Amino acid sequence: MKRNLKDVRERLRHARARYEAAKDEVASCEKEIANFPKRMNSRRGLAGVQGQKESQTGIHEGV
Repeated sequence: MKRNLKDVRERLRHARARYEAAKDEVASCEKEIANFPKRMNSRRGLAGVQGQKESQTGIHEGV
């Protein structure tokens, strides 16, 4: 019986460790999702600024 209880406690310890790691991963993903629109907007803004500079100078990087 003691060995069985020891095994259950060990499994519980491992499960708690996996649970904590999963919580950290969830928090990281949620943060990344929350920041995603900000990154996309900043990229669009940068592309717009680059487009304005190209049209002002008459130089296009793609050519």
